[in-house]
Amino acid sequence: TWQLQLSSKPVYAIRMHEKSQRVGAIVRNDHDPTSYKFHWYSLPYVANYIEADLGAPVHDFCFGTDLAVFACPRFGGGSGLVRNAALLTPLFLPLDHRSSAILRSLNVQNFPQSDALRVEMSCSKEKFLAFGHRNGQVSLLDLRQSQTCCAIISPEGSPTEWGSATDLSFLSNQTQLLVKRSFGPCQLHDLRKLSPCPSSLLQTLTLPNHEHCDLSFDKMLSSNCNGFCVDPLTEQILISPFVNTRRQPCIGVWSLQTGDMVGHKVLYE
Repeated sequence: TWQLQLSSKPVYAIRMHEKSQRVGAIVRNDHDPTSYKFHWYSLPYVANYIEADLGAPVHDFCFGTDLAVFACPRFGGGSGLVRNAALLTPLFLPLDHRSSAILRSLNVQNFPQSDALRVEMSCSKEKFLAFGHRNGQVSLLDLRQSQTCCAIISPEGSPTEWGSATDLSFLSNQTQLLVKRSFGPCQLHDLRKLSPCPSSLLQTLTLPNHEHCDLSFDKMLSSNCNGFCVDPLTEQILISPFVNTRRQPCIGVWSLQTGDMVGHKVLYE
């Protein structure tokens, strides 16, 4: 066993790239709430890391073999690149031990001007990015293009029905993107329909609002239940937490084939 201790500063977020056995972390300073630094290193050499000053708050990040990408607030303040940008664009950092760890901006013409809360990268080719935004939109970028317009998925209905896009996951076939929003609904999108805009591949995965009372969402409390997991063997089952209208925390199970809820468990009465 070994103990991970980057520094005495708190780690705000951490991810591991299993293929390359590298780790990235966002580190903050208790004495400076505006301090957001990125540490990147190869295992097991945790003391030998590259540090980059992000200069602005960061909600989330992901990274591949050669770059890290950051999800940032629309108005993050900060200095340098972020402060001087008239419009927010995605920020990235080249991952090269020989580089000077300089934060850069992706050239995206129509990136949504709403806080980016989550970012995910496709696992196989590491050429596609998906950002989840506070206004419920999801933006999709193709890194193979030097100048690109992102495809945007906008949920139907009002923001009060869906909430923010808080969780994202590419399925292993890399042609499908699973999106969860803060008020509970999930959608599975077919990325082969990127032009002019992705459309839903399957029906929306939602809890029924009828039948038994304990099968209905409490939207406001469920907005604090982030995260989901997909069955890694068949990728046909989605598991995600929610709070029912009795204010009981629950775990729900949905079929990714039909979109129907197939079971749930109340965690405590």
